[in-house]
Amino acid sequence: MWLFLLWVPSFLLGEFPYSIVFVHIGKTLPRHVEIALDQARLFNPECPIILVANENALTDFSSFSNITLVTCESLPLTKEHEEFLKRTKLNDQYLNGFWRYGTERFLYLYDYMAAFGAENVFHIENDVLLYVDVGEFAPIFYENYPTIATTFETDFRCIPGFFFVANGKALQKLAQYFVQKCTKGLTDMHVIAQFWKEHKENIDCLPMIMESYLYENTPKSFENSLLKKKLRHAKHIEKFGSIFDGAAIGVYFDGLDPAKADYPPGYIMKDLFDPSFFIYEWIPDEKGRRVPYASYGTKKFKINNLHIASKRLELFTSKEWPF
Repeated sequence: MWLFLLWVPSFLLGEFPYSIVFVHIGKTLPRHVEIALDQARLFNPECPIILVANENALTDFSSFSNITLVTCESLPLTKEHEEFLKRTKLNDQYLNGFWRYGTERFLYLYDYMAAFGAENVFHIENDVLLYVDVGEFAPIFYENYPTIATTFETDFRCIPGFFFVANGKALQKLAQYFVQKCTKGLTDMHVIAQFWKEHKENIDCLPMIMESYLYENTPKSFENSLLKKKLRHAKHIEKFGSIFDGAAIGVYFDGLDPAKADYPPGYIMKDLFDPSFFIYEWIPDEKGRRVPYASYGTKKFKINNLHIASKRLELFTSKEWPF
């Protein structure tokens, strides 16, 4: 009698290791960070959720959502991070270091993954609300994204509010690229977009828009782009049955952070798509949690996350905050 040994992906056996990691650099922890953490826990009751932050910022941390805290000071710096600190020209004074820290968080994320051997990490920006159990997407990410996947507002700008990285080797390549570009003063949004242009084998785009919209409309920033190129931003949408928000929808809902610009609710970024073209609904799921949906034509898609740039996350949680 013959015995056949079948290889089965580990996630089908309940062994697909994944986690959600937030990173905050700075002396204090803004209120919206704790709201984002609590929202992530609401939809991910079993998933490890880690907050990497400076020790001073964690002094008054008060979340009751079973968050694992890792201090930046406790992480051994990778050689890439050390080189970045030596070479970077990013301003650490403007807006309390917003642009500098927005980039350096990827170096701390790499430090964390290297130190703990973490794989399949979902890195969420601190002003992003999750409306999904990321474990439900494990098979899709396993089969389609062997390196990095994130949200690109255009071919020339990435707003990585939702960022998946399969392993430390993939992130190391991006970390090395940040070191290569850090003397030019470019933000993370533009560096990651350039990385995508030069290293497509190491990063991919998450679905952000319906194919039907792209067939019927020409976004301003894509006037000279081929339809095939635009359709990359709808790749795998049918597998997910949902879309990811880079920033356009969240900004349309509640504008930008007043500290950066005076753009109120209803502001339209008009990068990849015009969010005013959609019909939005908040529909309770089987557990009574409010979840956003966007409809275009005859199709309705769940929105997996909202990037609330205004920082007023409490207005868009799935339950009244605090939970």
